[in-house]
Amino acid sequence: MQRLAAAALVACLSAAAVGAQGNAATAIQRYRSAIAALLQVKPGMVAAEIAATAGVLAADLTTLVGASGRVIEGRLDPKSGALNLEPASADAVALLGIFPLTDKHKDVVDRAAAALKPGGALLVVDVPQENDGRKVVGIEADDVVKLAAAAGLKREAESGIVPGHYSIRFRKP
Repeated sequence: MQRLAAAALVACLSAAAVGAQGNAATAIQRYRSAIAALLQVKPGMVAAEIAATAGVLAADLTTLVGASGRVIEGRLDPKSGALNLEPASADAVALLGIFPLTDKHKDVVDRAAAALKPGGALLVVDVPQENDGRKVVGIEADDVVKLAAAAGLKREAESGIVPGHYSIRFRKP
């Protein structure tokens, strides 16, 4: 069930990835580009992506940060909620479809917030919570907002750019 929920985001963002690379006319590439733009990264910034499938936004983020910036393709440890990001190391962090993969939601948000430099942006793109009668996976958007607020982040914007998903941007003061 966890993989199924994460697969929904991966399907929207990654399906036909080989054919979609660099082709802004495809819906998938438009979603990727729009999500990357929500992070508001600029040349010279450090942007990190933690996704159910690695590299979903890497190409778009690399273009946005330019030669003077850096993109980190991070990883989630589903058992502990750990992210392989150093404290205050990123100007922007994108969490894409990872909440169905772990039940350590607070740990993930706390660690993503800690990885942000002051003024940095956290973007969460995920699916609403699902319950198959045996197990609940994912997290509701309102719960993400509460966790982000508890981690010291300010809610800044929302977008419904990816059908069936919420996209919420937070800012670290």
